[in-house]
Amino acid sequence: MAHGAVPIVFDNEGEPELVGIDLRSNVVSPSLPHDAVASTVAAIVQGYHESPAKLVEAGAIARQRYLDRFAVEGFRAKLNSILDAS
Repeated sequence: MAHGAVPIVFDNEGEPELVGIDLRSNVVSPSLPHDAVASTVAAIVQGYHESPAKLVEAGAIARQRYLDRFAVEGFRAKLNSILDAS
């Protein structure tokens, strides 16, 4: 995400929160049968292949999510807002 890679993740603890609501369509249920997981991931990738603009947009969303939440300055700001509220 730091470099604009678009994540596709399982719906496990923490992973949907990692990608955020804007990329929720890239969250796959781990309870699906293996062939359904593969088909779901393939469909997501195919969608990006068919729409390069959608891939660029999702990459920008992923990068911004990283900067806002996980880069040093974004993390510091979030932590300070939590501490200031207490």
